[in-house]
Amino acid sequence: MGNTITKSEYDALQRKHLEVLSEMYPSIAAASTEIINLQAILNLPKGTEHVLSDIHGEADQFFHVLKNGSGAVRAKIDDEFGNSLCIRDKKQLATLIYYPAEKLDLIEKEEAELDDWYKITLHRLIQVCKRAASKYTRSKVRKALPKDFAYVIEELINEKEEFIGGAIMPGLRLSLEALSSKASLLPHIDLIPPKSVIAKNTTDAMDSGMIYGTASMIDGMIDRIQEEMGRELAVVATGGLAKNVVPYCKHKITHDPNLLLKGLRVLYYKNMK
Repeated sequence: MGNTITKSEYDALQRKHLEVLSEMYPSIAAASTEIINLQAILNLPKGTEHVLSDIHGEADQFFHVLKNGSGAVRAKIDDEFGNSLCIRDKKQLATLIYYPAEKLDLIEKEEAELDDWYKITLHRLIQVCKRAASKYTRSKVRKALPKDFAYVIEELINEKEEFIGGAIMPGLRLSLEALSSKASLLPHIDLIPPKSVIAKNTTDAMDSGMIYGTASMIDGMIDRIQEEMGRELAVVATGGLAKNVVPYCKHKITHDPNLLLKGLRVLYYKNMK
């Protein structure tokens, strides 16, 4: 027989529950907000129920199914990147999500440009997180995030990808042509970094001004932009003459000569979906 309680005991228990709820939701507005939030969660797509049987002695395979979400992780990667990532990169990203500690150990031993790998991979992971979180409320996503990194991750996955502005200034080629054509008796030169910023002849002086001067201008703009944005930013340089200047900048700058072509490729495959 089940346990029975008297009406007075039932009333006392109900009163205790109401007191706890009143502490959690002290006003009608707070209670209404939570009811609306719960109703919204109920209307969201439900998670897939996956039933596995006869798993005795198959612990590794069972945990692999759990880690890959029954194939849902790879499906999210395919949906997000389409044909803009090759199969090898997709597999590497999926394995990193399934087994992060083991995969990172291998990457640190094999990857020559580790800083660049981290920047590219973190951006891809954020894109996957955005897609996975898109069908849930922010509060539900927030509760699933690790407490130590919840704020940072939430800012990243909710950040809008948009062009916020920029600055226009003369490049190396334009500056060099203006100097050679407008100033008297100055020759046309090849951009060769001089051994010293303080040059001893006209050609070296022009090289110094062009290379070190442009590098200093870029460093100064990076400082001002980061100060205005309030955080450190990833900086990527592209263009034909970027290779002549990037090595002499004080900031960490990733040189990608094919950045424009890569962007066009991504746009092409996104428009094919």
